Amino acid sequence: MTDGALRGPEQADRVQRRSFSEDEKRAIAMQTLEPHVTVSQVARRHGIAASLLFRWRAQLGLGASEKVRLVTVRVEEDGR
Repeated sequence: MTDGALRGPEQADRVQRRSFSEDEKRAIAMQTLEPHVTVSQVARRHGIAASLLFRWRAQLGLGASEKVRLVTVRVEEDGR
């Protein structure tokens, strides 16, 4: 028997939310600043959604100092 079978059908599909302390959130979010590491990789490593990790980064002000760099694009006519 599984745990879900013992509780009843309406509770079998419910997933208990995990909670993270502020220190845990900060430590996980800081991992995204390491070279060659993506937010998705860190999120998978900790079993959380990437969107949650992006939210934590925003709350901690991480990545806010990164400047966006725009480049000039020139479209040329094809002379055929």
